[in-house]
Amino acid sequence: MSVKLGTDTSDTWLSYKEAAARLGISENAVRLRVSRGKLLATRGNDGHPRVSISMSSGMSAQHPDTLDTVARHDMTQTHLTHAQPPAGAGDVVPLSVLQQTVDAVQRAANTALAAVQEQHQAEVARLREDASQLRTDHATEVAQAREDADRRLDQQRADYNHRLDQQRAAFRWERVWFCVAMATMALMVLAPILARH
Repeated sequence: MSVKLGTDTSDTWLSYKEAAARLGISENAVRLRVSRGKLLATRGNDGHPRVSISMSSGMSAQHPDTLDTVARHDMTQTHLTHAQPPAGAGDVVPLSVLQQTVDAVQRAANTALAAVQEQHQAEVARLREDASQLRTDHATEVAQAREDADRRLDQQRADYNHRLDQQRAAFRWERVWFCVAMATMALMVLAPILARH
């Protein structure tokens, strides 16, 4: 219960509990301010201590701690206001929108996968074509090598046969000349004998 004392109607005399509630602090803080001389205190007619609380605009000058409390309260409210999430940030996304997003991502993934598979198949086909061309080229080279080897072998065989034929012909002529020479020598030996008879 508040009690007004004296002639100054701008001050209200309150109990410690009422003053603490008015200032927004604890009773111990009110007693501490009284002991420091920041608040005026006296005893009322009922014998209980009373604290003078200014109701005018000069209260802020007499009690600067009250302004600190209000300022801290305002700063807290400002911080909480800025800390609140922006409008619409906590809105729930409809399931249909999420499903559409998932479908779009799935389609994009399928398109990318199809492109990769097509590129892979094209690469495999190119490698197979290159391997087939290499086998063809190798077979052609082998056939050409075999043909060249057969040609060289035939040429060598022909040269050998030609030299053999030449040697045989020379041997036959040598036999003929040998026979002619032997016959000539025989005639030369027998001619005088035949001439005497």
